[in-house]
Amino acid sequence: QRHPDRGGLLRGDYSDRGQKYKIVQKLWDAKGYVQLLRSPFYLNLLVKEIKDFKKISDIDGFRNLIWNDIMCMSGKTFPQGITHSAVREAIEKIVFNRAEKFLPGVRKEEIGEEIVNILQSENIITTCSNNTIRLKYDIFEDICFERFIDEKYDDCKNDFGIFFLNLEKMGRCIYRRYQIWVENKLFSKGNREKFLYKLLETDNIPSGWKVQTCLAAKNHPAAKKQPGEANSIRQLRLRRWRCPGATPCVSDLAE
Repeated sequence: QRHPDRGGLLRGDYSDRGQKYKIVQKLWDAKGYVQLLRSPFYLNLLVKEIKDFKKISDIDGFRNLIWNDIMCMSGKTFPQGITHSAVREAIEKIVFNRAEKFLPGVRKEEIGEEIVNILQSENIITTCSNNTIRLKYDIFEDICFERFIDEKYDDCKNDFGIFFLNLEKMGRCIYRRYQIWVENKLFSKGNREKFLYKLLETDNIPSGWKVQTCLAAKNHPAAKKQPGEANSIRQLRLRRWRCPGATPCVSDLAE
């Protein structure tokens, strides 16, 4: 028998996983982690890398843990001369150069042999067919962009014109990344309050970015009429949003 909140997993299958991997069972019992357990990537990472689920407050906390502990390897000791900030900058360079220029990967020489070797040994990057490199998982790139957009949001001090202007400097690649950012912020109450309440209540948003925000909200699980999520969208007052030049879109989610 399938349980709708378990992403199509069979009850028996899920129970077996929970018995075999205690952290999975603890997360399920604690509630609030359904989205984590729906993702094969997150589920695998939980089992392999995370020993104490109390380090994870929510999906956002888990993504921060992935960035700091796995991608940037905060607990690792590097060869002399290699710093954690250098590794972080290398990861950002790989992600942003690849995205801005729509490249399969970035040339290894642009990053440096030592850091490339470290990233390869920790399975952070993979080699493309043309012998360039990229991050191994798309979700790693999503997290890197998410942190970039977070920083631009904090820096703008509620001047959203500046916020979107800074995003546009990244070129066309930023639009889909912004949608993913909005989708992820809708999952966490803290993030909804910090990032989205002000953003969604202001009229000082360029029409093109308003469309991107509408599209992101429509992709959120609330669009599937899930209890609780639809109420969260309603709290964000998305009823007042309409995609410019189109029929009402996000307002549908609050009905």
